[in-house]
Amino acid sequence: MAALLEKENRIIDCILSTVFAGGYEVSIFDGEEFILRRSSDVGTIKESLNSSGMDWLRVLKKDDPYQIGSILLIYNNGNDGLDLIANTASGDHAAFDDLLNPVYELVDSMADES
Repeated sequence: MAALLEKENRIIDCILSTVFAGGYEVSIFDGEEFILRRSSDVGTIKESLNSSGMDWLRVLKKDDPYQIGSILLIYNNGNDGLDLIANTASGDHAAFDDLLNPVYELVDSMADES
């Protein structure tokens, strides 16, 4: 894993805590292959991130084969790490955005600090 910017670390910590609080797991796809499948271990997930400069975090409900949404992370994407989340995708965008609302609020508050 390449080193993350401090704001990227804070955003990732918030994503993981929010997703896990909702009862979900995470898989990591680096654009070519799955680096990690269905994990809720923060240490393992963070060690697996940023092997290629970008990752898709696939958010899955435990014991359900289908993802509820994905988050595209592009590392060192500008704005001192605030632009880490490049895109999200979901069949139910409103529900996924509701889940990620604490993450968006963190990014907004960090932007206000800058």
